Amino acid sequence: MFVKIVHQGGRVEIHDRPILAAELLSRNPKCCVAHPDVFHQPYAVVSPSTTLALGKKYYVVPVCTIARLQLKHSSSQPNDQKRNGRTRLPLAHADHWQPGLESIME
Repeated sequence: MFVKIVHQGGRVEIHDRPILAAELLSRNPKCCVAHPDVFHQPYAVVSPSTTLALGKKYYVVPVCTIARLQLKHSSSQPNDQKRNGRTRLPLAHADHWQPGLESIME
């Protein structure tokens, strides 16, 4: 059994032992470690102290993507602090990318 880590861009990292989420976060600044259902349930982010289990798949997702997903999800759902025992990432601490509008040609 392995821990499978999927990075943005599709790069896959395989570990033959359980690994702390904090280890991945230290190598991937401005990212979160999340369960595979994060794109449908944006509160599926694991805390840094979580041990990632053998036989499971996890995603390394940029904080700004998580914030966008949570914002989109919260507009259609009641606002809860925690869902399914998973940590909710506060939107106030997320970095938001904004395009330079002067570089867009019409």
